[in-house]
Amino acid sequence: MAVAEKLGASHIRIDAGGPEQWTEEQFAITVDGYRDVIGHAAEAGLQVVVENHWGPTVQPDQVVRLIEAVPELGLLLDSWNWAHGKQAEGWLKCAKYAKVIHVKTFNFTENGEELTQNIPAFCRLMKKSGFQGAWGVESVPHADGEIEAARKSIELIKHSVF
Repeated sequence: MAVAEKLGASHIRIDAGGPEQWTEEQFAITVDGYRDVIGHAAEAGLQVVVENHWGPTVQPDQVVRLIEAVPELGLLLDSWNWAHGKQAEGWLKCAKYAKVIHVKTFNFTENGEELTQNIPAFCRLMKKSGFQGAWGVESVPHADGEIEAARKSIELIKHSVF
């Protein structure tokens, strides 16, 4: 938190961690931990966000449960990081909680379409849900260089919502 404060950051990401399915005890410990961290972060002028990244947060219902239990906790919504078969559900259930987003890209056609997931649909959903936060690009190119893939990602986002 001290580093984030010195850098002038507005948010810090702290992942929930743990197994993909929480026990009630694990969930209670996680909620208490976030409440404690959020209190300290607020003193530093920081908002805490959790990303749907691994462990329990790859399950949309668990993300919703956590955010609703700790309303001061924001969501860094990643377009990709969901359990197999849960991406559309995750987008639909979690878009309204997003404070910041990662638009993750992997493979592009020559005309700039992303082949791994429907980025235009994700971007339109975020816009329709009233999303006002930062649009982050998380480019993980399989073929293009990093800079070129990031450029293509930005163009795809712009084309999809602006």
